[in-house]
Amino acid sequence: MNTKHVGDITCLPLANGTFLYLATAIDITSRRLAGWALADQLRAELVVDALAAAERTRGSSPARSSTPTTAPSTPPLRSPQPV
Repeated sequence: MNTKHVGDITCLPLANGTFLYLATAIDITSRRLAGWALADQLRAELVVDALAAAERTRGSSPARSSTPTTAPSTPPLRSPQPV
């Protein structure tokens, strides 16, 4: 276990019109959530925090790569408000 992780960053819209970003790291061998981090801004530290949480929770973490496996996501567009 803990030899390879996959991850995802999810944009979570809030009722007040702002967003939270959730980064997760999942151990592909056990298919268990290994670590996660939540922030109100999308920054590289969010992913680093999720990997650090995985390391604390599940033991040693795999080699880290900065190569994205999917295209970065952007927050959904807001619908225009009627005048």
